Amino acid sequence: MSPRAATVPKLVPLAELLAATRAEHAGRVALVDRDRSLTYAELGERSSRLAAALHDLGARPGDRVILAASNRCEWVETEHALAGSGLVRVALVPRLHPRELAHIASDCDPFAVIAEAELLASTGLDWIPEGTRQVIVIGSAAGLNEGVIEFEQLIDSVQSRQLPAPDAEDLAALWYTSGSTGLPKGVLCSHRTFGASTRNILSVMPLLSTDVAMHTAPISHWSGAIGLALSAVGGCNRLRPGFDVGEIADQVAANDVTVLPLVPTQISMLIDRVEPAEARARMDSIRLIPYAGSAIPPDRLDRAVESFPDALAQFYGSAEVPAPITYLSPEDHKLGETKRLRSAGRTHPLTEVRISDPAGELGIGEIACRGRQVTSGYWRQPESTAEVRDEAGWFRTGDVGYLDDEDFLFIVDRKKEMIISGGFNVYPREVENAISSLPGVAEVAVIGSPDEKWGEAVTAVVVVAEGAALEEGDVISRCRDSIAGYKVPKRVEFVDSLPKSSTGKVRKRELRAARWAGRERRI
Repeated sequence: MSPRAATVPKLVPLAELLAATRAEHAGRVALVDRDRSLTYAELGERSSRLAAALHDLGARPGDRVILAASNRCEWVETEHALAGSGLVRVALVPRLHPRELAHIASDCDPFAVIAEAELLASTGLDWIPEGTRQVIVIGSAAGLNEGVIEFEQLIDSVQSRQLPAPDAEDLAALWYTSGSTGLPKGVLCSHRTFGASTRNILSVMPLLSTDVAMHTAPISHWSGAIGLALSAVGGCNRLRPGFDVGEIADQVAANDVTVLPLVPTQISMLIDRVEPAEARARMDSIRLIPYAGSAIPPDRLDRAVESFPDALAQFYGSAEVPAPITYLSPEDHKLGETKRLRSAGRTHPLTEVRISDPAGELGIGEIACRGRQVTSGYWRQPESTAEVRDEAGWFRTGDVGYLDDEDFLFIVDRKKEMIISGGFNVYPREVENAISSLPGVAEVAVIGSPDEKWGEAVTAVVVVAEGAALEEGDVISRCRDSIAGYKVPKRVEFVDSLPKSSTGKVRKRELRAARWAGRERRI
């Protein structure tokens, strides 16, 4: 389905959207996790009780509530409860380090924290600010501090009742960035923001009420956006606490899964384990694999298309501009469409995209966006907001790229990750794509490291696949065969693993920091 020919649904703010879908699809199964399933009516009853209980504890519209849990029914119940009562969700991935949890908790000043028992048992409560009014545990409170309330106990303590609904421009969530360039910032997401993103997804991707989606990536991020869009049409969301590449094909077959939201790292892991013929045979119920979150090396994308013909759908977006900014449809993923496969997709008709200060033959520059889903800024950071959003509503993404004559967007790299070596601009992604096609490379990250001659030396940090053998010369030779000489790495380092954020993105900042330590300049 081309985005130009899509039917555009009505923009419905988050609270109204969730209430409408619970009423319209009351008898349908909404959620399934490892322990239970809930219909939309049951989801509505339990979320209404939770909202009432939080209100009785003193929570009022605009108060922040931290939600730190893996994919499970309680996560979605909390999402619905907070949205319907005007409370602000701050969803955190349980894999965050206690220092990261503490920073975000201190920054958002929460009224309450709702967290899994396993998380609180491993981290303790020291990361929770003293002013937090209530800590609610999903699971057993045994062994935790007195005053911690169990989630089920809280829901059972009240009867459901209607609370005043928030307005479209009211804050619905703080979405903390991964902090790849500094401390995480809270992105302001209104009820209108969520509604616009959901509308835009549904306008290009044909989700059905009969669809069953399986979520193995955190639903606090990209996978949850697809889950919300599927809920809007009455589909079923199956929630898994993690991605087990060894079991994924069996899980898909056993549960008749039709939609499998993934991030590129998961796609790479899957195609490394399951051969294309096996994927087509064992996972033939899959009709859509929406993916987003980071770039996927071209050679691996080619293999993914071979494994899942007519299913892959790429979305491009960010915390500040939720997907889709652009969309690469299943039709655009045909193996013959080599150029289109290297793009991030065609610009979405409901999102304006422009290239700031285009330069060179291709017109490369910073990508800027404007639309109903664009954030109004960062929580309590007006100066950071002013740096990226102007008075006309244009948001500068920090990504660098260009548009072709068919409105396909090609992303070259992150603006802040560009390497200047010997006066030449080198975009790491291009070098990474060349190296990743080399047999035996499991992962690669390219950064700039200090060099007396070049200023910055292009440096490849490589993880070798299990059982493979690679040397520096192999990497250098592959690059010389495919990219300009000034882009070829001056150094190749082999490591056991790359540092990653809780969402699976490589922390290039950490790689750079280790190599620039003790220097005043980092460029």
